[in-house]
Amino acid sequence: MGSFGGHALPGSFFIVYAFFLTTCAYVKFLQSSKGDTRFKSFASFYFPYGKLQRFPLEGLLKVLLTTIALSIEIYTGFNNGKFVAMGNAQHATMFAYFGFNGVIDLLQHFKAPLPRDTEYVTLAMAFMVEGLLFKFHLHGRSQLDVLVHTLLLYVVYACIISVIVEMKYRHSILSPLARAYFSLIQGTWFWQVGFILYNPSPNAVPWKADDHGELTLVTLLFAWHALADFIILLVTTVTIHVCCRRRNGIAENDVGLKRLLHSGSNGQAVVCVQSDSDSDLEFEQPAVGVNR
Repeated sequence: MGSFGGHALPGSFFIVYAFFLTTCAYVKFLQSSKGDTRFKSFASFYFPYGKLQRFPLEGLLKVLLTTIALSIEIYTGFNNGKFVAMGNAQHATMFAYFGFNGVIDLLQHFKAPLPRDTEYVTLAMAFMVEGLLFKFHLHGRSQLDVLVHTLLLYVVYACIISVIVEMKYRHSILSPLARAYFSLIQGTWFWQVGFILYNPSPNAVPWKADDHGELTLVTLLFAWHALADFIILLVTTVTIHVCCRRRNGIAENDVGLKRLLHSGSNGQAVVCVQSDSDSDLEFEQPAVGVNR
C-alpha cells in the first residue's frame, strides 16, 4: 500500500461504491414517493433499472473487487518468496472484511437463515476494522503521513456512525446518503493521500514532511474535499431526480395514449380526439362499429 497505486485502488473502490449507493437509494426513494409507499433503506441495494433489478449486483461487486484488491496486496507483499510487507497485510485484512460483508449480502439475497440486520452489522464491522488498522498503522511515520491518515480515520468513524444510524432509521433517505457521502470522502481523500505521499509525476515537488505551513495546507485540502464531495452528491441527486421525472413523464404519456379508447357513460366505446391546433379544446365522438 506504500505507493500511489496502493492508495488509488481503495480510493476507486469507495468512489464507485458511493455513486452506486447514491443512485440506487435515491431512485428507490423517488419510486416510493411516486407509488405512495414508505421508503426503506437496505445495506445492499439492487440496481434500479433493467434486468439487474432482482440481481444482487452490490454484493457480487463487493466480493469481486475486494478479492482483486486483496490478491494484489498479498502478491506485492512478497519478496524473495517471503511475505515481508505488514502494511499490505493490514490492507488485505481490510479488503477481506468488506468482501465478507459482500458474502453476507449474497446470502441474504438467497434467503439464508441469518439474523435480522446481519448485513448492517458486518458492514459496520468492516469500517471498524478499517479504523482499527489505520489507528495503529502510523508508528514511526512523519507528521505529514500521520496527519493525512488521521483525517482519513475521522471519516471512517463517520462511516461507522452512519451505518448504525441507518440501521436504526431505515425509512430516512438521509441515512444511506450520509453513508454514501462519507464513503465518497474516503475515496477522494485516498487519491489525495496518494498524490501527497507518492506523487507519480516525475516533476512533482515532494511535500515537506514536518513543515507547519504544509500541514495546514493538508487540513485545508481535506475541508475542500468535504465540500466538493457534498456538492458532487447534491448534483448527482438532482440529476437523478430530473432524469427520473422525464422518464416517468414518458411513461405517463404512453399510458395516456392507451386510454384514448375508453368507455362512455352509455356503455359505448368512445375515442378521445385532441386538436393539433393551438386550442386546448378536446371533444369526444363515438367510435364507429365498436361496442362493449
